[in-house]
Amino acid sequence: MKDPLCGSVSRMSSTTTKYNDPPGLIAQILTVSRIDHEYDQTYSYWLKPTDEVNFVAGQYFHLVAPEESISKATARHMSVASSPLDDELLFSMSVASQSQFKKRFSEVSVGDEVRIFHVDGEFTLDEIPEGAELVFVAGGIGITPFRSLIRDIELRKLNYSWSLIHVGRNYLYKKDFETYQSPQIHITRKDVPEVVERTVREHPEAYYFVSGSERFIEGMADRFVEQGIDRAKIRQENFNH
Repeated sequence: MKDPLCGSVSRMSSTTTKYNDPPGLIAQILTVSRIDHEYDQTYSYWLKPTDEVNFVAGQYFHLVAPEESISKATARHMSVASSPLDDELLFSMSVASQSQFKKRFSEVSVGDEVRIFHVDGEFTLDEIPEGAELVFVAGGIGITPFRSLIRDIELRKLNYSWSLIHVGRNYLYKKDFETYQSPQIHITRKDVPEVVERTVREHPEAYYFVSGSERFIEGMADRFVEQGIDRAKIRQENFNH
């Protein structure tokens, strides 16, 4: 992936003259409208844009820490958890690392200003045929892009059937997903071998979307391939950010 801090980016209309950004980088301003403490040091941030924001469900933006100029220390690529049809953008993250970026978000308040730039990502339903069966497999906070994909499927009434496997210790967005009738299970790592075997047996023709840490997505992809799934039907999203 091209580093947007070192090259050209998608341009968005906003006035950002008060920031000392690198030349050529133009970001869009949003206002923090709500902050939810999910569990431990994981928080969800609801952001109200001032202008229209264009993206595809499953994509990510580079999110700039509150009131900061754009730099490698103050911007991270973050998957959007909301649908493009929603009025606000939702981002969730653990602030446990206390990097400069995470520390600023741990201190943010409702009404503060943040910015986004450079939408990107191929963890979408592009090139997935209508009527296809989808299996979403998330590790921990890697569930984030699945909220975007699932909410978009449901809001648009797209012709896909889906099921969800969430592997972890805590389960972000669980209450949101409970409003849908599609099959969903929440498991720990010890349950993975049995669940993978059963899932492939029940859904041999499905497309598999896997999101989480690099170790998680590689391990899960290998398991699905071992069980007979064509690697070409496995989509992966590295959530190391």
